[in-house]
Amino acid sequence: EDSELYLRYVEFGTFSPIFRFASSYGHYYKREPWRWNNQVFRVVKDYLNLRLQLSSYLYAEGYKYYKLGIPIFMPLYHVVPEMLDEPDYKNEYFFGSELLVSPITTKKDMAMQRSVEKIYLPNGTWYDFKTGKRFNGNTRYVMFFNDEDYPVFAKSGSIIPLSNRSDRNNISLPLDLEIHIFPGTSNVYTLYEDDGLTSLYKEGLFLKTDIDYNYLKNNYTVIVRSVEGKSGVVPQKRNYRFRFRNTKQAEEVKAYYNDREIPIASQYIEDNDFVVEVRKVNTIGQL
Repeated sequence: EDSELYLRYVEFGTFSPIFRFASSYGHYYKREPWRWNNQVFRVVKDYLNLRLQLSSYLYAEGYKYYKLGIPIFMPLYHVVPEMLDEPDYKNEYFFGSELLVSPITTKKDMAMQRSVEKIYLPNGTWYDFKTGKRFNGNTRYVMFFNDEDYPVFAKSGSIIPLSNRSDRNNISLPLDLEIHIFPGTSNVYTLYEDDGLTSLYKEGLFLKTDIDYNYLKNNYTVIVRSVEGKSGVVPQKRNYRFRFRNTKQAEEVKAYYNDREIPIASQYIEDNDFVVEVRKVNTIGQL
């Protein structure tokens, strides 16, 4: 049993279509996070919480696969064919439309206590999903990762909706939504939601919501609007937290529901992100 291997297994599972600890014929009994030391437990707990937050994004990406045949999990060389025969980058893959993952599959350097990874980022501008650090694309990098870090990158303009439930064992549709937006490029992301249990979506009981990010260097807007489906599928009202990644605090922020100005609940800098919160906004209509 190897704590490093266990951590990397959990981190890889977090950014995989299916994530499970169970193994009927496994030789090792320590699948449960709390059987390890406090450091391992803390890191695994963080990734379990992140996986739950990613449920909104994953469900929308699963809908794309069902409707359009676009897989959640796509090798780098499907998009960048010249990477097919590159052994250093053969394991990289796109995780949905917005994220790129380079899984850690080798042991860390014991002298540095870091995992050393060779990573290729395609054309464009990319950001570390955890820290928001900016990287130029079409470039090969050598990067170093602690046990709690993992090579996950978001492209410029990425929009990633995260469930932000405080009652973390509840997997129903979230009352609180945190939307991560990476700067530099305008983009539209369509969030798909249904009850997750029945076939009522075939009768129109679903909701599609466009998250439309319009980027200018000194002026940007986000429009969240219901575009297809029916009311009553998702909560009538939601709290929204917009996390503008790697972004300075704006001099002025205004929020509107349809044509009516509504109050900003809070705005602040957290780490390198500018965060804006609005509360109890109707999910049918335009924010």
